[in-house]
Amino acid sequence: MKTRTLKSWKIGLLSAASMVVGGSSAWAGVACEALAGLSIPSTTITSAGQVTGPLSVSSPGGEGTTNVPFCRVQGVTRPTPGADVRFEVWLPRDWNSRMKTPTTGGYLGGIPYTRMVEDIAHGYVMVGSNLGHEGGSDPRWTLDPDALAAYGYGAHPFVNRAARAIVQALYDKAPFKSYFEGCSGGGRQALMMAQRYPDLFDGIIAGAPSNSYPDSIMQILWQQRIHKPTSPNDAPLIPMTKLAMVSASVLARCDATDGVKDGLITDPRACERDMSALRCKAGDGPDCLTDKQITGLHEIYGGPRRSNGTPLYRGPLPGGEYSWNLLPGDTTRYGAFFGDVVLENTSWDWRTLDYDSQYDHMRDRINPIMASPSPDLSAFKARGGKILQFHGWHDQLIAPTASPNYYASVIAFERLKDSKDADAAIDKLTPRDVTADFARPQGVQDFYRLFMVPGMAHCRGGNAPNRFDQGPNGMPSKRDLEHSAMLQLERWVEQGIAPERIVATQVLDNDPAKGIVREFPLCAYPKMARYTGKGDVKDPANFTCGATDAANLAPSPADMVQIKYSLKVRKVIGPKAELK
Repeated sequence: MKTRTLKSWKIGLLSAASMVVGGSSAWAGVACEALAGLSIPSTTITSAGQVTGPLSVSSPGGEGTTNVPFCRVQGVTRPTPGADVRFEVWLPRDWNSRMKTPTTGGYLGGIPYTRMVEDIAHGYVMVGSNLGHEGGSDPRWTLDPDALAAYGYGAHPFVNRAARAIVQALYDKAPFKSYFEGCSGGGRQALMMAQRYPDLFDGIIAGAPSNSYPDSIMQILWQQRIHKPTSPNDAPLIPMTKLAMVSASVLARCDATDGVKDGLITDPRACERDMSALRCKAGDGPDCLTDKQITGLHEIYGGPRRSNGTPLYRGPLPGGEYSWNLLPGDTTRYGAFFGDVVLENTSWDWRTLDYDSQYDHMRDRINPIMASPSPDLSAFKARGGKILQFHGWHDQLIAPTASPNYYASVIAFERLKDSKDADAAIDKLTPRDVTADFARPQGVQDFYRLFMVPGMAHCRGGNAPNRFDQGPNGMPSKRDLEHSAMLQLERWVEQGIAPERIVATQVLDNDPAKGIVREFPLCAYPKMARYTGKGDVKDPANFTCGATDAANLAPSPADMVQIKYSLKVRKVIGPKAELK
């Protein structure tokens, strides 16, 4: 495979046809099989046929079995001359007039069959792609700049333009509304769609987004280097058994900070991060921490910083230590990515990353290709688009405060966008200003709402209510308006009723067949669930959405760095796939 430098990338982006918007509910155009002959710019339809019986599908992006009758269209589109993006469009006979695009996270390439199987049953036209490559963790596909451009920003616009042409031909109508959904790397893609392609989707679910992508990855590498400083074979600084002990200690100390002891830390920013109380009294032991382990924990919570102590990015919050991944730099593309793509050195050891001399360089080179830190959502807002974002407070990969920080930057952008000297105002921004902005959100809640999820890990999981129809394997016990983020987003887009509260479900051992453990309400940030003082704490009816303590809303120095950086790069959206 030929490697080209980032500086020399000249990506000749092809064009795709734009389509008209409408709505329908039954096949009314050409026969399903005739779609194989459909002519779409930059696209080849490879097959089209009816699915009438059980269909089992599998890819690196997911798997499942569906019994729903639908027209299955498979094809390839080329957002760049050297990239082939495989996609599928599933068109049900009983159509709800909506089109939905789920996507994968991380570096994963593969059609997201799990979510497609789940949602074809609810009547959506489902659109999925492999983002231009298969798999992701092992192959060095990122060495190909065309493949990286397709993955970074080019695949979704081309796939969705092709999908609209297919929908138009089969139903004789375009979708009434179009939705996008992703978490982690998929959340990054979700915000990127709102920023770069505001006309593509009416509603977007962005989960735990790595929208400040290089920063997120360098924080992950910072954390692993503390645990395993010389090689993946090192004994971890803090074994998983001790990390579980730390989590239990944090829960015992912080559970009642929200006013009720119920097994959940509603806002872990209220927790004291000093773990000195766990110091071993007489040598090392399973239920205590050595001085070196305490120092390491504090460095992880603080996040990456320069050698002079200047913070660069926030780390994870106390309470979710039991779910920390000690090997993401070695077992995924995270460690090798910067060496391969930025430094053009496939043998680079990510443990040598210099946070003084290389941090800014990494960020500046990667942001235009696969990051979405800009708070400028003006065009998406102007056309009536809506964003529902969520993030688990115990996320072990993407710092939980990254989402409140981005939300804060969007509010500050709306307040400062007409300023004669916005950059000077950004430089003077203080934590008090950010806290005050939450009380006067400049109309941001009219188009963008954030829901923080107590106890939830990255995208899902965690020992807490973590299912609210937010993506694959996130189906709640009931798919109704109260329990479904997707249904609340649809109502917001189509009826103008903004979501205030979504009920999350916890099932035993994360297995729906074992029954419900509890339910818990998620509130539109900056509000949080407050116990009424009466009734079962496992019943969401006994909670209201109340104010978050002002002290917890105040951003840390690392948070302020992130907020100001987003505001400073408000105009740096990056390249776009050319859609005409």
